[in-house]
Amino acid sequence: MANRGLVAKSSGELRELALRQLRDVSGLAGSDTPEGIVCIRKMPLIGEACPATVMLSKQTGNTKSTHKSRLRRMAALLGAPARDHINGVESYQWLDWPVITADRFEAFIASLYEPVFDQSGSSSRRSPRTLNGFLSTYKSAMREASRMGLVDVREFDRVKEIKSLSVHREPAGRMVEAGEIADLLALITELEDAENTIKAVRDRAIVALAFFVGLRRGEISGLQLSGLELDSAEATVVGKGDKVAKVQLPAAIVTYLRDWLYYRGVEPGPVFCAVSKGGTMPRKSALTGTAIYQIVTSLALRAGIKHVAPHDGRRTFISNVLDIDGIDPATAMKLARHSSFKTTALYDRRGTAKQKAIVNTIADDLLKPTKGSE
Repeated sequence: MANRGLVAKSSGELRELALRQLRDVSGLAGSDTPEGIVCIRKMPLIGEACPATVMLSKQTGNTKSTHKSRLRRMAALLGAPARDHINGVESYQWLDWPVITADRFEAFIASLYEPVFDQSGSSSRRSPRTLNGFLSTYKSAMREASRMGLVDVREFDRVKEIKSLSVHREPAGRMVEAGEIADLLALITELEDAENTIKAVRDRAIVALAFFVGLRRGEISGLQLSGLELDSAEATVVGKGDKVAKVQLPAAIVTYLRDWLYYRGVEPGPVFCAVSKGGTMPRKSALTGTAIYQIVTSLALRAGIKHVAPHDGRRTFISNVLDIDGIDPATAMKLARHSSFKTTALYDRRGTAKQKAIVNTIADDLLKPTKGSE
């Protein structure tokens, strides 16, 4: 199972190995042992021989990154060797897809969903959304395994029948109040004066894009300078499913972005990059979605605001859109960049205050005296 025997190979040698493995894969499948099911291969599947690698080659942008992250986590949970950076071997290339049948994967998901108890007796469990994400990635990889002849068509039909977890729980995240956002921006102003001016200017633009426009952290990370049209107050973003959309920018954000670009410069590439403690930008590589998450959550903690994540910015933006008097569903969908108003409605985090105001208005109207009773 270990990969210590691997040696660095040229791309041509790797391709030849991949093709040979693809021809011989039926004879290399794992088997049941007295210790249980072995879903890790004796040798990894390289390149075109690996259905997961083929599946990823057909993805782009955030979708590809998400699938790859899930594959790595699934491989680690299934006991695959760690990623070999030197030889370029991924952990998921050790997975023996014919052995990971639909029944076994369902059992795997069920075991991951079992609650975990700590010493105090408190329990926690993985999010159904996380596990449904694993299922989506598994189905995509198994589709390629079926096309490549590694998995029987009837088995893939069984894979397609696996249903996602349907658990009714409180919606994740929350709507951040206007006062909290003001506190967050006030903290950034303090940091601009007292600590790292350039980093604070960058972070102000990031926070504003999350809360004032509702951009996802992956969209902020992937924002390119070529996609900014500050004179017309617009930006082109690549969203979920690699959908390209143009969003409108409030005047405040245009100002924040111009302030940041004053320091960043106008050379092509990602809009947001890392800033050192000394205020320099040694590399202009894009901030990752994880880095965006850490920036927002750490700023919120310093501002004394609890339980705030970047996606709460999107929830807050959409909740505020829905709170506008006279807003029509079509406009709300366009601003949220959703194809269904049902999806937009799922982001509503206005709580009970709005509901109380509505029922009180209805009651007041009904209790108004009629002309005949005056």
